Amino acid sequence: MKKRNRLNREEILYFLFQKIHSTSQQVLNEEILEEDLPTAASLARELDLRLEEIKKRLQTLKDEDLIQAVGINPKRYRTNVWRLKTLEKQSDYPLQFLFHLSPPSNDDEED
Repeated sequence: MKKRNRLNREEILYFLFQKIHSTSQQVLNEEILEEDLPTAASLARELDLRLEEIKKRLQTLKDEDLIQAVGINPKRYRTNVWRLKTLEKQSDYPLQFLFHLSPPSNDDEED
């Protein structure tokens, strides 16, 4: 039986957002096509996690309006660029989502 990754919720969210954001930038720069954006299934394979787990985490990012689904079958995901730009301008926006999107800390490092 295949061993599953033991990533915590924040690490999964961080990976998903970074992957979606980087491929979205490649689409904007015309380096790849929109059909190359990640799907929930491709992200699940890459992280070696169950599809249901990935869909739940994608929903969290969608609820924060940080990503949006493109297409119907399969759904592909891209960054909501407009939303990110408006967040940069709103100094009073509750930035709780940043706690979920900051790079995972490495507890093994010494100061």
